[in-house]
Amino acid sequence: CSFCSRSAPRTIRIGVEKVAESYGRSFPKTRVISSSSTSPVVNLPPGRNLVVATPNMQPRGSYAAIVLLDAEYLLSRVGLRSDELTLFHWMNSIAHLDNDGDLYISLPNSHPISQGFLRGNFGSYLIQKLHERESAKLPPYFRVAIAKGTIGSLTDLRDYLLSEINQNDFAI
Repeated sequence: CSFCSRSAPRTIRIGVEKVAESYGRSFPKTRVISSSSTSPVVNLPPGRNLVVATPNMQPRGSYAAIVLLDAEYLLSRVGLRSDELTLFHWMNSIAHLDNDGDLYISLPNSHPISQGFLRGNFGSYLIQKLHERESAKLPPYFRVAIAKGTIGSLTDLRDYLLSEINQNDFAI
């Protein structure tokens, strides 16, 4: 590595348990709770706690602060709904935030999602996403279907759809 001069590979994502261990060393007088799909914690115990949880696995309770990490990673995952699902999980987490609680998201302030949180309005971000979907011919503007079958049956389906396009206002 030209940055650290190490030759051993380094894991970029270390997992919720390792993050919890690291925070435990950083905050030795604070109880650190780790919650994930493999070891869920259902309810937040009373007292001061530092909770490290994977998306949608945070214990039920009220939080004085929420830190949403790995934002760039979560938003750059491959998939049609990665942004939507990330925002959904974040909103579920934020619903547990105290009214006077603090929120930190590991995104630049200029990112459209950060702007949505700062303004308390995601309208422009969601409109942008809808325009992107329309220009890419994706739902909700276009229907998507996956066809499985033999090469012969798929060829017949393709030929049929192409003939329908010529007769109707369809797009492929």
